[in-house]
Amino acid sequence: LFRPAPRRFAVDSGKKKDDSDAAGGEGGGKLRLGAIVELLQVRTVRDALIMKLTVGLAVSMVQTSLLLYLKAEGFSKQDTGVFLSYAGFIAVLSNALIIPYITKTFASSDQGLLLGAIITISLCYVTLPFLPAHPASNYAFITPVAASSSGMYTVTTSLLTRSTPKHQAGTVIGLAHGTRTLCSMTGPVLAGLLSSSYGYDAVFFVSSALCLLGLAPALLLPIS
Repeated sequence: LFRPAPRRFAVDSGKKKDDSDAAGGEGGGKLRLGAIVELLQVRTVRDALIMKLTVGLAVSMVQTSLLLYLKAEGFSKQDTGVFLSYAGFIAVLSNALIIPYITKTFASSDQGLLLGAIITISLCYVTLPFLPAHPASNYAFITPVAASSSGMYTVTTSLLTRSTPKHQAGTVIGLAHGTRTLCSMTGPVLAGLLSSSYGYDAVFFVSSALCLLGLAPALLLPIS
């Protein structure tokens, strides 16, 4: 009469409860189209992703063309490696020191940081074709670009996660990375078409224009 229930029933019951708790209302961890649609209805999320898609496409186009552009200017493989390492160092410096310093010192909002980054990138892109063909010019170009683009991605990710419920943080981060992947897929194709038809300068001019288009959704983001 007092014989305990078989162990398998207790295990199954506990597992179902754990799965239900872990799911957090998200369909047991499975991707749900409804959750994505619900997130896109959040104004901040939608505007931030549109901005990220527009500016990210511009950045991807320039990244693709820049290596060929440097090769045409006489950069060796070693010179290119040093150049890319320098860009990575500036990106780390931006996230670790520059962005926190600006935020703390000037009490800058996410919107202000994003607008400043986008305008800086756009100006650098449109200026590059007019710079003298010298290594110092290329380093002067990549310094603000690397700092601004890295800071923009960091601020955008922070803004997205703070604008969504905790149980949807994984979904919105997935959307952000998916947007970046989409830019990495389409950017090189567009850059190749433009450079083969109109030269490298066209890539930089179009990318600058795309950044300016990204200002529109950035202006709709919350100030605080």
